[in-house]
Amino acid sequence: MEEETVNPEPQTGTSEEDNNGEQPMPDLPDQDPSSSDSNSDSGSEDGDQAQKNLQLQTLEAELLTNPGNYNGHVQYIKILRQMADIEKLRQAMEAMNELFLLTPSMWQDWAKDEASLSTGSHAFPAIEKLYERGVFEYLSVSLWHEYLYFVQQNDPSVRECSSAGILKARNLFERVLTAAGLHVSEGNKLWEGYREFEQAIFFDETDNQAREKQIQLIRNLFHHQLSVPHVDMRSTLLDYKAWEVEQGNILDAGSSGLDWISSHVASVYQKALELYNASFHLEKQICQQDMSDSEGLQNFINYFSRICCMNVLLLTFLYPVISGLNILTIWIKH
Repeated sequence: MEEETVNPEPQTGTSEEDNNGEQPMPDLPDQDPSSSDSNSDSGSEDGDQAQKNLQLQTLEAELLTNPGNYNGHVQYIKILRQMADIEKLRQAMEAMNELFLLTPSMWQDWAKDEASLSTGSHAFPAIEKLYERGVFEYLSVSLWHEYLYFVQQNDPSVRECSSAGILKARNLFERVLTAAGLHVSEGNKLWEGYREFEQAIFFDETDNQAREKQIQLIRNLFHHQLSVPHVDMRSTLLDYKAWEVEQGNILDAGSSGLDWISSHVASVYQKALELYNASFHLEKQICQQDMSDSEGLQNFINYFSRICCMNVLLLTFLYPVISGLNILTIWIKH
């Protein structure tokens, strides 16, 4: 009789013999792998904070003994901005401005800091004053442009186009054009911003008489801009033409030349274009690389002399456009 072979059951436990008489090791609690990462991140953040605090202390000591350290002020403000400490940041900006003129980008950053970190009803007038201080210190188209945008977006009276708000915005735009409207390469942005504001009012207006008045106001803005030498003058002319087509004042939209506008506007446009082309040609000459030092110097002298003469002619020519302004004041400023 054959013996029946029985496959043994697999052992589910561990015998004492298998462990050489030792007790089995207890199971360790499971560890969350993210906890170590979290602790590492926390430690890294604490280290960064400690390093920034140390840098602040070092810079504070340096500025205390040497307040005229321009780069020290810049670095100190940079770290405070990273730490979002608005009170100390405000004090640091004021301290630097007592000794130095702040650049346009610094004024812009300061205004953005206040806008993002300040709350309450006092925030808007405080930021508005910052922009006013900035444009007083520097003639900067970008700073003026950002100031205009801030007021249009954040002043309720301007945003809702109330009578007081429209008056405030127009006064601000007039100040902007007086200060920077003659800027050749960037001034057109300010003119366009003014036109867009007035066009928005036109689209919301329902009274026919008020709409006609608004149309004439926008037309005058186009005429004034076309009399000022600036980049893309041709584009401004085409924008004006397209706008007049929308008003139904030009039947042949494909007509070329200047016969579709008044002789006066065509004349001032041609003169402004000639002034721009002349200055562009001179600037191109002084930027040439393959010339001797004496030739470069002579080209620069020619350019400077021509620009001075052109500015006098331009200001005399634009006197009817910039009504109420003193030519001597504009000449000194620009």
